[in-house]
Amino acid sequence: MKKISTLIIIVLSIVLIFVFGYVGYGSTMINPDNEQSIINVLSTDKSNPINILATKKYGNRFLVLYTDPVKIKENENSSCFSTFVKNKFYKNRYSASSIGTGDGTEIQVEGTELEDASLQKDTRVFAIANVATEETKCSIFEIDPETNQYINRLDIIDVPKNQPYIIVKEYKTKSKNSVLIAYD
Repeated sequence: MKKISTLIIIVLSIVLIFVFGYVGYGSTMINPDNEQSIINVLSTDKSNPINILATKKYGNRFLVLYTDPVKIKENENSSCFSTFVKNKFYKNRYSASSIGTGDGTEIQVEGTELEDASLQKDTRVFAIANVATEETKCSIFEIDPETNQYINRLDIIDVPKNQPYIIVKEYKTKSKNSVLIAYD
């Protein structure tokens, strides 16, 4: 009988450790439908929270463009563009894929490539974001990473004037090793 009670205590302890770990890990992820969840995860100073400018869901990704008051003190043009990936084990929760640094010295369009295994190998997904500016066009270029030479201009996108935005598009590229960049 003593062995059974010891076994029950061990099993319950393991289950409790698993439950607390699951809940604890889940609290480090964002819920894209809850603005406070996004703010809590991305704010570097909880007493001085971030300002969300734009969000977008794309496939299993969630993208956030925001300003952080702590980083704006260092650089008034600072904005951050972060990507999150849907977690397989949590319903409607996303884990950080890349967190923006906000260390740019000027207002400029930011771009990031999103991996998408369902696409053909010569197709790439590119997400761009920017704070509100006077610009109305943005050019997407394919560049050779070894020579830094332009391969070709892939697109000219109309962007909203004086509004923050996130735009996601798919592009066919000439080389799987090329890098995509955006200029407004």
